[in-house]
Amino acid sequence: MPSLHYENGYLRDLFLSDRLIDVAAQIVGPDVALFTSYVISKRPDDGLAVEWHQDAAFFPIEPMDTFTLWLAVDDSDEENGCMRVLPGTHRKQAVLLHKVDLDSGTTLPMSLENLDLSNARDVQLRAGEYSVHDPWILHGSNPNRSSRRRCGITLKYISTRAAIDRTFVSPSGFDWDGLRLYLARGNPGRHKYVN
Repeated sequence: MPSLHYENGYLRDLFLSDRLIDVAAQIVGPDVALFTSYVISKRPDDGLAVEWHQDAAFFPIEPMDTFTLWLAVDDSDEENGCMRVLPGTHRKQAVLLHKVDLDSGTTLPMSLENLDLSNARDVQLRAGEYSVHDPWILHGSNPNRSSRRRCGITLKYISTRAAIDRTFVSPSGFDWDGLRLYLARGNPGRHKYVN
Protein backbone atom coordinates (compact mmCIF):
# COMPACT_ATOMS: atom_id res chain seq x y z
CA MET A 1 0.00 0.00 0.00
CA PRO A 2 1.83 3.11 -1.20
CA SER A 3 1.81 6.60 0.28
CA LEU A 4 -0.88 6.18 2.95
CA HIS A 5 0.42 9.36 4.58
CA TYR A 6 -1.10 11.36 1.70
CA GLU A 7 -4.57 10.92 3.24
CA ASN A 8 -3.81 9.80 6.81
CA GLY A 9 -2.84 12.68 9.09
CA TYR A 10 -1.78 10.40 11.94
CA LEU A 11 0.75 8.58 9.77
CA ARG A 12 1.93 11.83 8.15
CA ASP A 13 2.58 13.37 11.58
CA LEU A 14 4.39 10.21 12.70
CA PHE A 15 6.58 10.10 9.58
CA LEU A 16 7.43 13.81 9.99
CA SER A 17 8.01 13.57 13.75
CA ASP A 18 11.27 14.86 15.23
CA ARG A 19 12.27 11.39 16.38
CA LEU A 20 12.28 10.00 12.82
CA ILE A 21 13.57 13.17 11.17
CA ASP A 22 16.50 13.20 13.61
CA VAL A 23 17.46 9.80 12.16
CA ALA A 24 17.05 11.06 8.58
CA ALA A 25 19.18 14.15 9.25
CA GLN A 26 22.05 11.97 10.46
CA ILE A 27 22.05 10.22 7.07
CA VAL A 28 21.12 12.82 4.42
CA GLY A 29 22.02 16.04 6.26
CA PRO A 30 19.99 18.88 7.78
CA ASP A 31 17.69 19.48 4.78
CA VAL A 32 15.19 16.62 4.73
CA ALA A 33 11.99 15.77 2.87
CA LEU A 34 9.70 12.75 3.03
CA PHE A 35 9.02 11.44 -0.45
CA THR A 36 7.10 8.23 0.02
CA SER A 37 6.01 5.42 2.29
CA TYR A 38 4.82 1.89 1.73
CA VAL A 39 3.02 -0.49 4.04
CA ILE A 40 4.26 -4.00 3.23
CA SER A 41 2.27 -6.80 4.84
CA LYS A 42 2.91 -10.51 4.41
CA ARG A 43 -0.06 -12.66 5.31
CA PRO A 44 0.45 -15.71 7.51
CA ASP A 45 1.49 -18.89 5.70
CA ASP A 46 1.44 -17.47 2.16
CA GLY A 47 3.02 -14.02 2.30
CA LEU A 48 5.07 -13.50 -0.87
CA ALA A 49 8.81 -13.14 -1.02
CA VAL A 50 10.30 -9.76 -1.93
CA GLU A 51 12.76 -10.37 -4.75
CA TRP A 52 16.39 -9.31 -4.32
CA HIS A 53 16.85 -5.75 -5.56
CA GLN A 54 18.40 -2.33 -4.97
CA ASP A 55 16.11 0.57 -4.11
CA ALA A 56 18.32 2.83 -6.26
CA ALA A 57 17.09 0.97 -9.35
CA PHE A 58 13.61 2.42 -8.73
CA PHE A 59 14.66 5.99 -7.88
CA PRO A 60 15.22 8.77 -10.48
CA ILE A 61 17.19 10.82 -7.95
CA GLU A 62 20.48 12.66 -8.51
CA PRO A 63 22.52 12.57 -6.41
CA MET A 64 21.22 9.46 -4.65
CA ASP A 65 20.92 11.26 -1.28
CA THR A 66 18.20 9.05 0.12
CA PHE A 67 17.69 5.98 2.27
CA THR A 68 14.93 3.76 3.61
CA LEU A 69 13.80 3.51 7.21
CA TRP A 70 12.03 0.16 7.73
CA LEU A 71 9.63 0.42 10.71
CA ALA A 72 8.39 -2.91 12.10
CA VAL A 73 4.65 -2.98 12.84
CA ASP A 74 4.90 -6.67 13.79
CA ASP A 75 7.84 -8.70 15.00
CA SER A 76 9.91 -9.51 11.91
CA ASP A 77 12.09 -12.60 12.01
CA GLU A 78 13.44 -15.41 9.86
CA GLU A 79 10.28 -17.49 10.25
CA ASN A 80 7.87 -14.81 8.98
CA GLY A 81 10.08 -13.46 6.22
CA CYS A 82 12.18 -10.63 7.64
CA MET A 83 14.31 -8.48 5.36
CA ARG A 84 17.69 -9.92 4.38
CA VAL A 85 20.70 -7.95 3.16
CA LEU A 86 24.02 -8.71 1.50
CA PRO A 87 26.47 -6.71 3.65
CA GLY A 88 28.87 -4.43 1.84
CA THR A 89 27.06 -4.48 -1.51
CA HIS A 90 26.28 -0.77 -1.18
CA ARG A 91 29.94 0.25 -1.45
CA LYS A 92 30.17 0.27 -5.28
CA GLN A 93 27.23 2.70 -5.55
CA ALA A 94 26.20 1.31 -8.91
CA VAL A 95 22.81 0.05 -10.03
CA LEU A 96 23.03 -3.56 -11.18
CA LEU A 97 21.04 -4.83 -14.14
CA HIS A 98 17.63 -5.89 -12.84
CA LYS A 99 15.38 -8.34 -14.65
CA VAL A 100 11.96 -6.84 -15.41
CA ASP A 101 8.98 -9.21 -15.23
CA LEU A 102 5.57 -7.56 -15.11
CA ASP A 103 3.68 -10.89 -15.23
CA SER A 104 5.38 -12.84 -12.45
CA GLY A 105 2.85 -12.03 -9.73
CA THR A 106 5.70 -11.26 -7.34
CA THR A 107 5.92 -8.29 -5.02
CA LEU A 108 8.30 -6.35 -7.28
CA PRO A 109 8.46 -6.24 -11.07
CA MET A 110 12.27 -5.88 -11.01
CA SER A 111 14.72 -8.32 -9.47
CA LEU A 112 18.33 -9.47 -9.40
CA GLU A 113 19.18 -13.04 -10.31
CA ASN A 114 22.07 -15.45 -9.78
CA LEU A 115 23.28 -13.83 -6.58
CA ASP A 116 25.58 -15.57 -4.14
CA LEU A 117 23.45 -15.43 -0.97
CA SER A 118 25.88 -17.33 1.25
CA ASN A 119 26.70 -14.13 3.18
CA ALA A 120 23.10 -12.86 3.42
CA ARG A 121 22.09 -11.63 6.87
CA ASP A 122 18.63 -11.46 8.43
CA VAL A 123 17.46 -8.09 9.77
CA GLN A 124 15.29 -9.24 12.67
CA LEU A 125 13.23 -6.59 14.45
CA ARG A 126 10.67 -6.48 17.21
CA ALA A 127 7.47 -4.50 16.69
CA GLY A 128 8.28 -0.79 17.06
CA GLU A 129 11.96 -1.15 16.15
CA TYR A 130 13.42 0.08 12.87
CA SER A 131 16.36 -0.47 10.59
CA VAL A 132 17.82 1.83 7.95
CA HIS A 133 19.37 0.83 4.66
CA ASP A 134 21.26 2.44 1.84
CA PRO A 135 19.59 2.64 -1.62
CA TRP A 136 22.49 0.69 -3.17
CA ILE A 137 22.45 -2.34 -0.85
CA LEU A 138 21.15 -5.64 -2.21
CA HIS A 139 18.20 -6.85 -0.16
CA GLY A 140 15.07 -8.96 -0.30
CA SER A 141 13.06 -11.31 1.89
CA ASN A 142 11.74 -14.86 1.95
CA PRO A 143 8.04 -15.78 2.03
CA ASN A 144 6.18 -15.75 5.33
CA ARG A 145 5.95 -19.40 6.31
CA SER A 146 4.68 -18.73 9.84
CA SER A 147 1.19 -18.41 11.29
CA ARG A 148 1.93 -14.73 12.10
CA ARG A 149 1.54 -11.65 9.93
CA ARG A 150 4.69 -9.68 9.07
CA CYS A 151 3.91 -6.03 8.52
CA GLY A 152 6.32 -3.14 8.17
CA ILE A 153 6.32 0.40 6.84
CA THR A 154 9.10 1.67 4.60
CA LEU A 155 9.75 5.40 4.81
CA LYS A 156 11.82 7.08 2.12
CA TYR A 157 13.53 10.32 3.05
CA ILE A 158 15.60 12.48 0.72
CA SER A 159 17.95 15.44 0.92
CA THR A 160 16.21 18.53 -0.45
CA ARG A 161 19.38 19.19 -2.48
CA ALA A 162 18.73 16.11 -4.65
CA ALA A 163 16.91 16.45 -7.97
CA ILE A 164 14.00 14.17 -8.91
CA ASP A 165 13.18 13.32 -12.52
CA ARG A 166 9.38 13.41 -12.44
CA THR A 167 9.18 12.18 -16.04
CA PHE A 168 10.73 8.83 -15.08
CA VAL A 169 8.53 5.82 -15.80
CA SER A 170 9.31 2.88 -13.54
CA PRO A 171 8.17 -0.72 -14.08
CA SER A 172 6.95 -0.59 -10.48
CA GLY A 173 4.22 1.81 -11.60
CA PHE A 174 5.14 4.47 -9.04
CA ASP A 175 3.74 7.88 -10.05
CA TRP A 176 6.78 10.17 -9.99
CA ASP A 177 4.84 12.97 -11.70
CA GLY A 178 2.20 12.91 -8.96
CA LEU A 179 4.73 12.57 -6.14
CA ARG A 180 3.91 14.68 -3.08
CA LEU A 181 6.97 15.91 -1.21
CA TYR A 182 6.74 16.95 2.43
CA LEU A 183 9.40 19.27 3.80
CA ALA A 184 10.48 17.79 7.10
CA ARG A 185 13.31 20.11 8.12
CA GLY A 186 15.75 22.69 6.82
CA ASN A 187 16.19 24.42 3.48
CA PRO A 188 13.49 23.51 0.91
CA GLY A 189 15.78 23.73 -2.10
CA ARG A 190 13.98 24.03 -5.45
CA HIS A 191 11.20 21.53 -4.74
CA LYS A 192 7.49 22.22 -4.32
CA TYR A 193 5.97 20.77 -1.16
CA VAL A 194 2.57 19.87 0.20
CA ASN A 195 1.67 22.05 3.18
